[in-house]
Amino acid sequence: MKHIIKFATQELSKFKVSFIFALFLGIAAGASKSISPYIINKLMTSVWTADNYNLNYSIKICLAFSLIWAVASICRFFNTLIMANLAESVITKLKRKIFDSCMNLNPSLFLQKFPKGASSILSQSLGDLQIVSGGVKSISTFFREPFLLLFSIIYIIYLDWKLLLLLIISFPLISLLNKKFSKMLKKQSHINLETQEDLTQNLKEGLDGLRTVHGFNLQEELKNNFKKKAFAFLNMQKRILKKELAISPLSEIFMSISMSVILIYVGHQITQKELSIADFTSFLFASTLLQASFKQLQSTFLSMQKVDVALERLQILIDKTSDCEEQNFKKTKTIKPWSSIKINNLSYTYPNSTSPALKNITFEIKKNTSIAIVGESGSGKSTLIKLIQGFLSSQKGDIYFGKQNIAEVSLKQILSNISLVDQNIFLFSKSIKENILYGDIQKKHDPNLEENIINAAKLADAHQFITEKPDSYNSFLGSEGGELSGGQKQRINIARALFKNAPLLILDEATSALDAKSAEAIQSTIDKLITSTTSLIITHKLHSLKKMNHIIVLKEGSIAEQGSHAELMQNKSLYFQLAIKQNIPLN
Repeated sequence: MKHIIKFATQELSKFKVSFIFALFLGIAAGASKSISPYIINKLMTSVWTADNYNLNYSIKICLAFSLIWAVASICRFFNTLIMANLAESVITKLKRKIFDSCMNLNPSLFLQKFPKGASSILSQSLGDLQIVSGGVKSISTFFREPFLLLFSIIYIIYLDWKLLLLLIISFPLISLLNKKFSKMLKKQSHINLETQEDLTQNLKEGLDGLRTVHGFNLQEELKNNFKKKAFAFLNMQKRILKKELAISPLSEIFMSISMSVILIYVGHQITQKELSIADFTSFLFASTLLQASFKQLQSTFLSMQKVDVALERLQILIDKTSDCEEQNFKKTKTIKPWSSIKINNLSYTYPNSTSPALKNITFEIKKNTSIAIVGESGSGKSTLIKLIQGFLSSQKGDIYFGKQNIAEVSLKQILSNISLVDQNIFLFSKSIKENILYGDIQKKHDPNLEENIINAAKLADAHQFITEKPDSYNSFLGSEGGELSGGQKQRINIARALFKNAPLLILDEATSALDAKSAEAIQSTIDKLITSTTSLIITHKLHSLKKMNHIIVLKEGSIAEQGSHAELMQNKSLYFQLAIKQNIPLN
């Protein structure tokens, strides 16, 4: 229960006034009900003692009984309402906290922390938060029911302390049963939530890869896999339900034994005139309230085991995202306008790897020049880009934007100097206009916004096909760009990067995911762009590099050679060999 206590002190304390008022109402509801047995005793005494029977007195007692239950019901209603609203507020706050943390994640570290990808976050954000929401609504039970329990106990002691002793004789057995079942439930809840996470992952993978699934005829295979996991989840859920539901009847069996002994004792006491019928009737009512209250606490305690597990998982999620978050937000140094980017003796080795991904890389990107980084897969191109973007921290060597070492500035500051177009084309489920605007959202109030968006689209050769659409720039793009072709999506992607107008444009395999015709058209656009921007092009295709100012060839993490296209072709070394493989004309 330590996670619940921590959660209550950290999160619920922020809603202190509402929480305390709800608890007060809960206590009032419990205390009001607990007076009922005493009133029933008075009523039954009036009824059963014929000599003293007074109709008006009985009516007053009945009205008092109704009034007390009305007060208890109203207090309970507002207690439940406030706690439900409080739960929704807390859960919304937690959702925002998780989402904000996720948005600050370093993309390069994301999969290291979350091997199952976004599905694990989705599962915990939805499933675990739902469990916690139910737990918050139930917290008032721990404040309301104990008062009802306490006052019922006091009243039974007032009648005859031996009755209480006989009534609670089974409580230790029930408590032991609770303890045993709660341990089992906590363990199984862990497994159950993890299984649910797997189901979410399977569902997301199936939907994200729907074309691949149909392309390789994998529908039945994935359906069978999902079926197995769904039945595993179902069986686990049944086992949990069995244990949860078994507690109540087992407790009732123990309580019925106590009540049987009590009835024998009460019968003896009534015949000896040491206990009246009115006392016995009010005792039955008080014991019913006591048992109902005890069962409510018992049920809530067991459900809190699930809540504790869910909170533990959520805390791990928040801790993981916090660990992944960009840690340099407090760095105040800024990157001033620069005339070159210098990479000095840069090396990097990934965790759990013995061979370095990059070794002693040194080169310079001068303003208004175009640099190409080429090499076969695994040569270190992607690692180099991640280091320049600040997604990875260099283990050896430095990267300077002008005179500023990027190790001393925040990731946000680094990325404000870079526009990126990569092979993984991502468009938001927004309009075309909004997708381009997302290149620099700070410009949304710019009076020249429309003109700047159109100019960016024209530079990306996207203006024509956009204006041919019925809603032009206001056309809504569905998931993954809707019905746009691959080339059209990439043009909007390029327009977004150009709208940002950052000092450095990085094109990372920008045409590799496109068909030959689209790739050729996009390459024509890129060729025009690199003449007027500072560009860093990452590619393994050499046919587009003749216009580059400088080409760096990587092999196994090191610079194998560098120079212009003509110089490298004359060297007849690695670049020349790659050119022959790709049928590049030797002249």
